[in-house]
Amino acid sequence: MEREMGAGGQQRYILCIGVSMDYISLFPPAAREKTRLMGLAGAVMRQVGEMQEVIASMEAGFSVASAVGVQLDMIGESFGIPRSGGQTDTEYREYLRERLKLYRWNGMNEDAENVTPEGVRLNDNGDGSVTVTPAGAAAPVPAGVGRR
Repeated sequence: MEREMGAGGQQRYILCIGVSMDYISLFPPAAREKTRLMGLAGAVMRQVGEMQEVIASMEAGFSVASAVGVQLDMIGESFGIPRSGGQTDTEYREYLRERLKLYRWNGMNEDAENVTPEGVRLNDNGDGSVTVTPAGAAAPVPAGVGRR
């Protein structure tokens, strides 16, 4: 924020942050002439702008798409999905993305294709059971068969 002398020797504040100028322009003209009020409003807007910059820089460290190494491990562990030995960041990132789809799934059969591998078909048998047909399989496999 810069100061300049206005008419009658009063100090006026000029905001240097573009985002703040939009909000300051919402003040009624009578309030814009109150230099101390505008100084306070400018200081608050500057802090808001600085906080937005800090938040934007923090988001990169907590994004599955951009986190690497220990940051990626921390994200996975926060969801209870630890890294298996020998997984590269790329492999672990893809594994996390697939597992995190399950957290967003609403449990409805209509949305199951969003959480199953490509080519797998699910058929609701209408009796509380589901038949799963793996990609390229000759015969469907009832859900739960072969699992313990």
